[in-house]
Amino acid sequence: MRNRATQAMALLVMGPGAVQAQQVNLGISGGQVSDETGAVHAGATISPGLTWSRPGWTGRLGLSGTVLRTGGMIGGAAAEGEASLLRSGPVALVLGGFGSAAASDLGYRATALAVAPGLRLTGGYLSADVRAVLRTGGEGRPDRTASSGFLPLPDRSTSSGMVWRDARGVAATLAGAPGPVEISLGWTRMQSDPSVSWTDLTATAGLALGGIQARAITGRRSGVARESWGSLHARIPLTRSFGAAVGVGSQPSDPLTGRAAARFATVGVELSLPRRGASAISPRRPPGLRPGTNRVVLKARPGARVELLADWTNWRPNPVLEASPGVYPVDVELAPGIHRFAFRVDGRWTVPPGYPTEPDEFGGRRALLRVAEK
Repeated sequence: MRNRATQAMALLVMGPGAVQAQQVNLGISGGQVSDETGAVHAGATISPGLTWSRPGWTGRLGLSGTVLRTGGMIGGAAAEGEASLLRSGPVALVLGGFGSAAASDLGYRATALAVAPGLRLTGGYLSADVRAVLRTGGEGRPDRTASSGFLPLPDRSTSSGMVWRDARGVAATLAGAPGPVEISLGWTRMQSDPSVSWTDLTATAGLALGGIQARAITGRRSGVARESWGSLHARIPLTRSFGAAVGVGSQPSDPLTGRAAARFATVGVELSLPRRGASAISPRRPPGLRPGTNRVVLKARPGARVELLADWTNWRPNPVLEASPGVYPVDVELAPGIHRFAFRVDGRWTVPPGYPTEPDEFGGRRALLRVAEK
């Protein structure tokens, strides 16, 4: 179903050092969603997933299975990732990728793969990306289709083979994270052959405040298919690891895999289980920081949602796990020089005590971390 993740099998680059964070998620939702043909169905979905990160890269892996009210099933697997390969001052060479696989009782099959190398320029809380995008996608249509819009459960259709298409293009993104707000603007131009091309313009706004996470997405496409879409997603915490999740909106079609534009309205619950590291807690401010792996520790209320934002994460939030009640350590691998960072605690911008600070571009402050030469 189109409201499920369609990105999968990412190209990940894993360097040496300790993993900074891992998160296991389990979502269960119900509602109305469109299938790959655009028809709307009622059903329930279960979607386990894993997110992990460390300085310089992030990765996500997820599965989804939907049982429709009519008795049919739709399933899929997805993964995506991004790595920072080389960094020199504010400029970094980045590599992202994704891939997916989906199948349904309609006989439809879809597979998509992509890789996106490019450059990222970071300054303060702002970052700008320019990427080359290489993508391929395949679709398999059923030999027979249902005439009434219901799944052909007694005699399921079979796919008549995959049809593959390739596309290439360029993408640019401008993103910023001032305090609890994240905003990004994106432009993507793709072309699969001389006569088939499309341009997507997207805008995303995210808010993390008091544990509540909300994200709004809007987009418009021109070229091979003129269409607009928009969606709103929100997660409201009920306990430390358990929350309610709602989603409503639409998503665009996929010219490579032949999927139709989709609509969805779902409500459900999500369970998040952090996986903690085994290392012991070191002092709040390690003396004499040297190149290599160092530890920074923040003390906050037990059960808080803590994220690290720093120049070495391109000012994108990375989750920090609670190692003991109220203690949030993070291991970072840094080169010699001055590094800038801050934490976000339950959506509130926080500078840890004990570190020198400097003003930021948004009227607040950020901490300085000095790493000496060997």
